[in-house]
Amino acid sequence: MDSTVVHPDDDVLVALRDINKGETVQHVHGELIVTEAIEKGHKAALRDIKQGERILKYGFPIGTATERIPKGAWSIHTTSRRRLMAR
Repeated sequence: MDSTVVHPDDDVLVALRDINKGETVQHVHGELIVTEAIEKGHKAALRDIKQGERILKYGFPIGTATERIPKGAWSIHTTSRRRLMAR
């Protein structure tokens, strides 16, 4: 496996190695064509994520998309998501 997806509801996969742009990545639920280079340990979107949507990883929300994140993009990082703060 090139990546891991822990929970069936996850919106992201985590790269287990460096992945090149355009590469097809195998994961437990199928495959994903990566649209940007993904470094080992970083996340890629498993589906198109709309601005304002919560992003799930390990079955839990890790933030809210601050911009549209296309399927296969690496853009799951601090500039494209706002952390959820406990209230």
